[in-house]
Amino acid sequence: MWFGTHAGLFKFRDEGFVSFGPHDGLTGTMVYPIARDKQNVLWIGTEQQGLFKYENNIFEQVKTKGHIMGDSINCFMPEEKRFLVGSNNGVVSIADGKISRIKN
Repeated sequence: MWFGTHAGLFKFRDEGFVSFGPHDGLTGTMVYPIARDKQNVLWIGTEQQGLFKYENNIFEQVKTKGHIMGDSINCFMPEEKRFLVGSNNGVVSIADGKISRIKN
């Protein structure tokens, strides 16, 4: 079970909690939404460092051209063929490795 807090990301294992932070590659310490997509990738939203994905025990910050996503990730919605991300800069869709803004 994963927990996002103001002190970083925590995972509960059989015998206690394991914490993840800058020393693991997760530079955003204020973690809000956490979700898994259909491919079992764990997505982590932070308040000031944007979006991260956790796959094969590696944290990777998701960077976009033109700052399309924003710095503060507020919510996720995994769908069948795409992953929606709500941020301080609007809603974006991630599908097949491409990130695009959802227009109103």
